[in-house]
Amino acid sequence: MLGIHFHVDLSKMIKLNYDEKIVKMENILKNWKRRFLTPIGKIVIVKTLIVSLFNHLFISLPNPPDTILNSIKSSILSFIWDGHCKIKFPTIVKDYSEGGLKMINLDAFIPALKLTWLQKILSFRGNWIEITKLYFDTYKLLNCSYHYALNIANRISNPFGVDVLNSFSLYCGKLEVNTDEILYYPLFYNPNILIGNKSFFFKSWFLAGIHCIGDIFKNGTFISCDDLNKMYNLNINFIHYTGVTRAIDTFLKKCRISCPTLQIIKPFLPPLFQLVLKQESGAKRLYTILNKNNEQPTVKQKWCTKLNTIINEN
Repeated sequence: MLGIHFHVDLSKMIKLNYDEKIVKMENILKNWKRRFLTPIGKIVIVKTLIVSLFNHLFISLPNPPDTILNSIKSSILSFIWDGHCKIKFPTIVKDYSEGGLKMINLDAFIPALKLTWLQKILSFRGNWIEITKLYFDTYKLLNCSYHYALNIANRISNPFGVDVLNSFSLYCGKLEVNTDEILYYPLFYNPNILIGNKSFFFKSWFLAGIHCIGDIFKNGTFISCDDLNKMYNLNINFIHYTGVTRAIDTFLKKCRISCPTLQIIKPFLPPLFQLVLKQESGAKRLYTILNKNNEQPTVKQKWCTKLNTIINEN
């Protein structure tokens, strides 16, 4: 069905589908090895003829085990370099302007494809969405930070669901905090807002409508505990209130924000989901985020040392 072989054993199904494609990949690479191509030309072959072989498997099946994925990577890199790699992999996956060769990074490409399922789930397209409710609360996923997704991924047994949730967590970890929208960031399960070195979740607060930092902020300061109780009809524990406000204050200082004065305007799209839900066809922008790394090309490091300066590419 749709180019995928099914089997009652999921692990065997994954191996069955990938083994067939790997044989085709090896034959294609063998034919193109006879031609005298530059590394850039070979990367074009990989993107157009090799990655397209696996696209529907990457997006429709659980992630392949490391043995299979490493086999694919090894064959591709051997084809590009005719043996030993001459440039570090974190460098060649960068854009030309950053000293790279725009090589496809499967470790970023596969999660980017998996994230498109999250877009479908949160856009409520199709009756199959009801199945996801067996595994996690979509409303909670949308209004909490990504530690919620990590917690669910550690609890459920569905490997495809685990891959989707882990892909979202990986993506969120790559995002930079937008200080202009700091009040819109989720309060719960937020790895940047910690009590006792752990993210937290207060069910009564969440059900009452307290979801983001801005919900307990007004006119550049925290709403008092008594006023919060009146506003949200709660009986907030003062120790919890103090812990939360201190945790937020620590996060704001880390972001070098002293006193956010703007008020949140509802409804709004949570910052972590803005790109995921606004993403049009394909996953190019998601891939760009996931493919970020801090690796500097060796030639740039040498020039920095030689000139005793820092090269600013901007």
